[in-house]
Amino acid sequence: MKVMSKSTKLSNDKVFTKAKAFFNNNLGLKLVDEEADCCLDFQSNLGFVTVQVYSDGQNREVKITTREYEYQIQKFLEKL
Repeated sequence: MKVMSKSTKLSNDKVFTKAKAFFNNNLGLKLVDEEADCCLDFQSNLGFVTVQVYSDGQNREVKITTREYEYQIQKFLEKL
């Protein structure tokens, strides 16, 4: 399991919209759980991706936990 994070000024909604576009139905991942303003869980037969956003005023920390999708997580975080 690997955890990566990045600070962003994007809103929670924008982060989640970008995450859904990047991960959902891509790479065999499927969105299996979503909690408003909190987190998204994607799963596949190979592994999983969990996207969490922590707000601190106008700044947000995007924390992504994964198994088997480290490269893809890195590419996603580079685009934020």
